[in-house]
Amino acid sequence: MSTPEFMPGRAPGGAARKRSMGLLFALAAVCAVGAVMAYKALSNRPGEAAIHLIPADALMVITVDTQPSAQQVPLFTRIDDALKKEGLDKKLDEMLMEMMEKSPIAADIRKHITQNFAFAVLPVADKKATPEFVAFMEVDDAQAVATLLAKDGAKDSVSGETYYNLKKIRTSAALVANYLVLTDKPANLGRIFAVRGNPSKSLASLPTFQEARAALPEDANFMFFAGPGFVDMIQEQTKSLTGASSQPAPNFMKWMAMSATMRDKGIQFDVKMPVDVSKMPSMKAFNQIAAMDDAAFKKMPGGAYGVMGMSQASHYWNYLTEIFDQTPEMKKSIDEGIAEVEKQTGIDLEKQVLPAFEGNAWVGFYPDSEEKDSMLDMMILLDDANGADPAALAAAVRAAIEKQSATPGSTPIKFVSAEAGGSTVYRLDSKTEAAMQKGITDAAGQVSEGFMSSVVPGGRPGGAPSSSFGEDPFRAPSAPSPQQPKQAAPGQDEVTKMLKGKSFLHAQIGKAVILASSQRMLDRAVASYSGHQPSLVDDPAFKALKPMMTAGTQQFALVNFARIMERFRPMIEEAMKDTPKGITADDLCNMFGGIDSAMVSTGHYRDDASTARFFMPLDFERMIHLMGEGARQFIPPPGARGGGLGGGTTGMPSTLQ
Repeated sequence: MSTPEFMPGRAPGGAARKRSMGLLFALAAVCAVGAVMAYKALSNRPGEAAIHLIPADALMVITVDTQPSAQQVPLFTRIDDALKKEGLDKKLDEMLMEMMEKSPIAADIRKHITQNFAFAVLPVADKKATPEFVAFMEVDDAQAVATLLAKDGAKDSVSGETYYNLKKIRTSAALVANYLVLTDKPANLGRIFAVRGNPSKSLASLPTFQEARAALPEDANFMFFAGPGFVDMIQEQTKSLTGASSQPAPNFMKWMAMSATMRDKGIQFDVKMPVDVSKMPSMKAFNQIAAMDDAAFKKMPGGAYGVMGMSQASHYWNYLTEIFDQTPEMKKSIDEGIAEVEKQTGIDLEKQVLPAFEGNAWVGFYPDSEEKDSMLDMMILLDDANGADPAALAAAVRAAIEKQSATPGSTPIKFVSAEAGGSTVYRLDSKTEAAMQKGITDAAGQVSEGFMSSVVPGGRPGGAPSSSFGEDPFRAPSAPSPQQPKQAAPGQDEVTKMLKGKSFLHAQIGKAVILASSQRMLDRAVASYSGHQPSLVDDPAFKALKPMMTAGTQQFALVNFARIMERFRPMIEEAMKDTPKGITADDLCNMFGGIDSAMVSTGHYRDDASTARFFMPLDFERMIHLMGEGARQFIPPPGARGGGLGGGTTGMPSTLQ
């Protein structure tokens, strides 16, 4: 991979890892520049007044409102101070002015736009046709904007109201209640004028919209609303493009609302979607799914890179089968597959598999503290809440594996057990375990060797010639000569190191089952489950985020980016030796906050409505610092054309060059 032209100070060549990290850094910086542009586009006082001008039958609506609430004022002040410190406020204005030089009227109108935005998608009579798009931008001087529109556009009227056809951008524009309204077709402006004269026809008067707005935070900065017609429109458009003959699954969505809200340590996303269970009866059962209480979280170890949990996953099976039933071919294939698996294993889906998932199901990824090269450990927990019986399923699986491996031509597999710490631990016999690890490392080596053969002259390690397309790929390899013993394939040593200390074992505690990738991970998981070691509820990140979780959580996920980045700190520091000054490893490792701040996702289904919350942690000051460095290094000054840093391209869109 060649060195990116936009990385100043880079010498050609070097380790592939350094080049990869350098490229990631460059991409992150460019994305950061985009992020600051997005923030500045939203950072003045928008609002939601435009909702009163949007027709009630709108398929989709987006509004932007960054007026800080009392809770947000300190954060917005910090962000503004950081932007000024990095000079990004002026930098963005310079870029926007340069982009608008091609359209003088746009630059002139921009001076009067208060950045109070709303966007709406309106339905059309032909469901297969593209719906209409309308944009609303509040202006601070309607008369001045009207003068500019008259100067550049052709005056016309619709429904007795004045609008302008703008020649250069082929758009119809009108001033409606201090909003500059832009759309492709004048008829849409007529609809907007009609709503202005009759507020009862606006989206704001619609009970479903009022309910949707009430479901989101009062100080939400971005909002999205879609009615059931939106999904119907998507289905029709998809069917028209693909020519699909089968009927799509029924649209059970009544409406959907989503928001993004700035918080002190990140951005909070909220989603709510009520459903019509008459169109999907199986969803009614979701109302009875048990919530994940504190006892569920106490069973998982803390200190994870990431964990995911779900309550009563078995309840989703009927929902899936109802979806499969919509397509006869898919239903037949699924049914045949299940029947074949049940025949081969002797395990019954309804009687053995689903009861095992009546409790809480967890997957966790953790640092391997003892083996630095192995990077992580993994565990799966199926607890016995709500009468679940994972132990019965585990016993059936062990029996099926042993039975299948005992058939002629197979290598017999045995499980051995031992009592430890109030649990029964099962693992593969030592011979099988060693053979399995060797098989994995050998397979990894073969894949790596095949890759090297295709990209490196000479191909194989030790100078052995690589195979060509004209050779027999199934020919037995020649035995290595005594003078030159066969070397390990590239990547095989690394895989061996990563698997050091790893195994395939599980423990049974009562009716609960814990699967782990190493004895160390299993011991830790059993200790946390039994209450003898700190659990997830003791994790600083979980403590900080628990107040943000939705009440009655049925699904949960947490990813600690800071902890993951810290694991890669040595690699980051090594890669940054050749990067420009001004950015440190701390900036990258902590741009998502410290270990007490993690990404968290929670959700539940109650009263025939799905509610979810997602929190993305951010250290705003560090992110803005990265944006500043990215702007200084990758965005050319106003008036510059081509010839980016180092004589190469800037990597930015042509409109910014």
